[in-house]
Amino acid sequence: MEFDKIVYFLIKASSVIFAIVFFVMLFSNINFVQRDYSLERFSAQIAEAILSSELTTDKYVFDSSRLHALTHDDSGEETEQGELPFVRSSKFAYRARIEDLETGDEWEFGYDGSNVILTNVIEDFTRSFSASINSTGGETYYDTVHQARLDITAYHTKLTDAGCKLEAAFVSKKIRKTKCFEGNPCFSLRRNGDKACVEPEPASGSQDNVPLLVFRECRYMPEDIEFVDTFISTQDLLDNGIQPDKADIVFYPLRAGAPRNCGVVKNNPEQYLPGDQETEVVLICAE
Repeated sequence: MEFDKIVYFLIKASSVIFAIVFFVMLFSNINFVQRDYSLERFSAQIAEAILSSELTTDKYVFDSSRLHALTHDDSGEETEQGELPFVRSSKFAYRARIEDLETGDEWEFGYDGSNVILTNVIEDFTRSFSASINSTGGETYYDTVHQARLDITAYHTKLTDAGCKLEAAFVSKKIRKTKCFEGNPCFSLRRNGDKACVEPEPASGSQDNVPLLVFRECRYMPEDIEFVDTFISTQDLLDNGIQPDKADIVFYPLRAGAPRNCGVVKNNPEQYLPGDQETEVVLICAE
């Protein structure tokens, strides 16, 4: 009788041990990924803003004439239109595509993700939204409204990160940091009208003895956000004993009259920060 109890106990204990080992092995082969839904929320917010913007005659009803005016110049030629100043985020960028599902007409505007170096794309996400479009423009009538679709592609890239840190430094008057881009250059940013652009390399040729630049990636940047045009090559970092993958790109907001010199500012940044004054410019340095 005593022997039966011992056998029963051993069988029960073995079952428990086997179950524990099985679940340990099972879960050790599972990679848990915490999904970031920020881009999905952003795409929905941008869609809502566009569907209620000046591009519509009524909520969710686009005006084809306004879309045409946005995406074409005065001569009627199609032109590239970036992110709308009244519909934007500093951290993420977006590309909007609107299609009249009855006529097939299309309009696009926003961030041009086709020019982004793939290694600099952190994440992207595309989502479609139902809409309508007034095909004739002007007053909205039942027989002129077509079904339409709004596609939003949201981007999180090294440039959107850098632009966000730049704006944050200017507005908050506090130092911000990010990391190098992938490849060469380590970092570059140059003002081009109402955009901040990555300057990958000087283009061949010049105009009035000024090298022509090829802007491969740009995004909207308010013109009142002043910054010093910056180009930091990977080789420059290596020559100064800095490994690109370890380097910090530092955004220093400066008061009026502060020197625009990284070597001077980084030694005593508190002396040159705006404090109670307004930010005059942001200086970008590699450290």
